Amino acid sequence: MTQSIPQLPELLPCPFCGSADIYAMDMGGWESFCKTCGTNGPALNTEKDKVIADWNTRAAQPMGVAGIPPGMALVPIEPTTEMLTAGSHAVDLHSHSPRGTWAAMVAAAKGE
Repeated sequence: MTQSIPQLPELLPCPFCGSADIYAMDMGGWESFCKTCGTNGPALNTEKDKVIADWNTRAAQPMGVAGIPPGMALVPIEPTTEMLTAGSHAVDLHSHSPRGTWAAMVAAAKGE
């Protein structure tokens, strides 16, 4: 039988989107998940307290702007026209360097 306990106060906000809309659910094993972005885990466990502790440990990691970990950037799933243009220009400038092309595309996605 599936048992749901919404918004347990002991669960910290989502480490990815910052939402406080977090649930723990027993589906033959306890799992925590974010109702806003769909992040779940980190692992299915038979003990609710262990699932909460695991979620809160992950959630306690330092986050940058808008819950994005340092060194990471939020980019579209599909590249924008600006990203493709920047990538094309970078290929010309960097002799087809994947690193240079990617850096140019990420900068374009961030509006830089």
